[in-house]
Amino acid sequence: MELSVIDRLMLRGILPEKGDFLTFKAVRELHELLSFDDKEIQAFGLKQEDDQIKWNADADTPREFTFNKTQLRVITETLTKLNDSGEITAKTFGLYEKFVENDKE
Repeated sequence: MELSVIDRLMLRGILPEKGDFLTFKAVRELHELLSFDDKEIQAFGLKQEDDQIKWNADADTPREFTFNKTQLRVITETLTKLNDSGEITAKTFGLYEKFVENDKE
């Protein structure tokens, strides 16, 4: 699945902070997988200013990611909980479509 810079940042931001062993292990793996390496930081011009992360949107090239079953379960459960509680935002809407709605098709 292709994810942009904003997708990666938003996904990392909504992952659960606690859970059972398998969930927490998957969350740790996802944080590592979705993080940015030095090459990407340079290419995207990523920088933190105060409490915001900024980057050059023109340089944002989506990257392909492959997730295992446990990681996908954690992501879809997290997004489904946001949807069920009416907390989907403009920033998480695209993630919901990619991970939950596309999975239904």
